[in-house]
Amino acid sequence: PEVRNQFPPHPMCLTPVPTGPSVLPPGGVKVDLSVDYSSVYFNEGSDRWSVLVDMELAIINLGLRYGLTPGFTVGIHQPAARMWDGFLDGPLEDYHSAFGFPNYDKHRRPEDDFIYHIRKDGVDWIRAEPDGWHLVDTTLEAQWVLLEERHWAVDCRYQLQLPTGEEGGGFGNGAL
Repeated sequence: PEVRNQFPPHPMCLTPVPTGPSVLPPGGVKVDLSVDYSSVYFNEGSDRWSVLVDMELAIINLGLRYGLTPGFTVGIHQPAARMWDGFLDGPLEDYHSAFGFPNYDKHRRPEDDFIYHIRKDGVDWIRAEPDGWHLVDTTLEAQWVLLEERHWAVDCRYQLQLPTGEEGGGFGNGAL
């Protein structure tokens, strides 16, 4: 199983996930569907940056891999994301209180309220609104097995991220 960082700026970044050097046989197909749901609160700043994130985030990722030739597999991954105010603030507050966990000053924010605002040097970098599902940048990949022995193998994996997500809304990085 893959572990992905669900902090809101991360889906728009190319974040390779470690894999083994196994490729699909020629003509082999693998389809993956993952669904992640997170409640995120972050309020930090510095002289140059300010970040205020209070939201719930759902990401659906559809991946397709195809064995093109022996030792060579290609793939595409297309995530879609929805950011919104959510419903988990109350249950999470109860959970934190019940076990004595800190709530990182979340009590200072309105319950189930949305904000996703990142500023750098006084200029908005991301200012998003909770307005439905959006495509996130598409990732293309190619994987070659360079050397394979009985108990070990070495491969090379290349990924390219296509700017299919909206940059200003936090769904894409705006560049290859």
